[in-house]
Amino acid sequence: MKKTRLKKVMKLVSSVIVSALLLNVALVIPASAQSIPVNTNNKEVLVGQTVINEYDKYKELINTNDDTLLSEGYSKEEVNKLRSVDYKGLLKARVEKNAKLSDNDLIKKGYTSNQISQIRNYKGTEDQMQALSASLYLSTYNTYHINSPSKSEADFRTDWTWTSPPIFERDDLWAATWSEGMYLMDSVSFATAQYYLQTDDTYHHSEYLGSLTPNLNNGASKKIYLISSSYPGTYAKTGSVYYDISKQAQVPELAVLAKYGHTQIAINPTVAFSTSGALGITFSYGVAEMGTNNVHITTM
Repeated sequence: MKKTRLKKVMKLVSSVIVSALLLNVALVIPASAQSIPVNTNNKEVLVGQTVINEYDKYKELINTNDDTLLSEGYSKEEVNKLRSVDYKGLLKARVEKNAKLSDNDLIKKGYTSNQISQIRNYKGTEDQMQALSASLYLSTYNTYHINSPSKSEADFRTDWTWTSPPIFERDDLWAATWSEGMYLMDSVSFATAQYYLQTDDTYHHSEYLGSLTPNLNNGASKKIYLISSSYPGTYAKTGSVYYDISKQAQVPELAVLAKYGHTQIAINPTVAFSTSGALGITFSYGVAEMGTNNVHITTM
């Protein structure tokens, strides 16, 4: 029942995509619509969650010396561009705009009482920059799994949520890899995102980001358009990646590794999957790991 219902939804989404392409219009679902596929399985279990701060990741990169960056693949031009990023100035400008808002408006934007206090008394200290820069929550859920002598299946959903608009606004990446040689079920694996206005962090619209890119029988990835090309000024504050994997055999246990890569300087971010026995995901240089969920299901 679950799979049939989702396939029907995906068939409807596919017809919308075809229509959009024929009419040469952007596939965007306005705030008034509720057409984004949502997993309603009530047996979902949170199996992994992390939260990472953008400023912390920026400091890791900026504190790396030039020789090391060059050896990692950065060009001299990219290193110079990285050094020229005025993160402190960009964050200060945002804080100054927020300082003009009332406490109620800041609460609506998601700021805590402690953060509001930091905004009212901003001096640009390290603690304040860390507290007021964006953080990313990454959560992975096991929404369904079954195991029999002839077939094993496990369904997952990884959600991301930004606490506020990040400073870096290039395309990001999601990737996952898994054990046991299970295959991605393409027809029911996809990603969606909810875009919010960068000015006041209010919901604007949702977008279907499309199907995932499989990597043989051990992983998949998806580019995340952090800034909407249809509505510049909106960012993918929240989103979900749905991925179902299966194998025509009995799988007693399963390991899954999911990561979110936040692009800081790279123009065309890429991902590589480990070819050894251990699960591994490596993003190209200039892409910071903003979240890692390690999942191990011991009883399929």
